[in-house]
Amino acid sequence: MMQEEVVRQLQASARLKTAMAETLADDIAGAARMVADAFRGGGKVLIVGNGGSAADAQHIAGELVGRFRMDRAALPAIALTTDTSVLTSVAKTAAMITFSAGSWKRWPPKAIFFSLSAPAAARRAYSRRWTRRVPGAWP
Repeated sequence: MMQEEVVRQLQASARLKTAMAETLADDIAGAARMVADAFRGGGKVLIVGNGGSAADAQHIAGELVGRFRMDRAALPAIALTTDTSVLTSVAKTAAMITFSAGSWKRWPPKAIFFSLSAPAAARRAYSRRWTRRVPGAWP
């Protein structure tokens, strides 16, 4: 029973990754180009998330500051949710957006902001907020 579930989950993951490769490769490459351009222009990457996505934000920032796949200098990145994931998971989405908006004001216009969140409502709220606040923001 357990082995069947493991196989089912792994197959579902493989299907999702294949679908993503077929439909999102251009968007992901575009985002990577934006980040690279920001670094070249002296910008930073800011990452925020709630709950488990806060842990993901910290992991991504760690990979950029540390080394990912090659030996290189640290890249300027920070997870804005450096408090515990539990704290952010109980915060209201509006409070998280307010926190993020306050933090954003401290960083230069060349900064790239990533918001990680599983709930669709939170993603829409972040998207509306930052698209309005940051001219030319990538959706």
